[in-house]
Amino acid sequence: MTHLVHPEIPYFPAFKPIEEQTLFTVAADRFYAKEYTLASQYGTHIDAPVYFWEEGRSFDELSLKELVLPLYVIHKEEQVKQNHDYRLSVEDILAFEQKHGKISPDSFVAFASGWSARFGEPADFYNQDEDGNSHTPGWSL
Repeated sequence: MTHLVHPEIPYFPAFKPIEEQTLFTVAADRFYAKEYTLASQYGTHIDAPVYFWEEGRSFDELSLKELVLPLYVIHKEEQVKQNHDYRLSVEDILAFEQKHGKISPDSFVAFASGWSARFGEPADFYNQDEDGNSHTPGWSL
């Protein structure tokens, strides 16, 4: 679930691209270091509640127990191949439970879309139409 972070990786369009600067090199300075400037939600990450709710907690306020949970993965790779705008819905979750049993309330549910295979090619990842609108899978409201 992780990818290398570099200036060419896809990013949310409201952010600026990563800025990368070499500060020291082994040849000249006998030490190698780079400096990166990027938005906090760049690349693969976990969203803290505070990112979406002013009264939400930040990561330093979450316990490790809250971050390590039973995992359920709902696979919809085939549906996404047919519809790049596929939205995982409540109906999908209910169908999953019908087949695999009830999802416990203290668990993490992941949506496997297969979209990460496009990560190395930004144009494929963004999948924009002629008007510049991206067509990518996600979660329904």
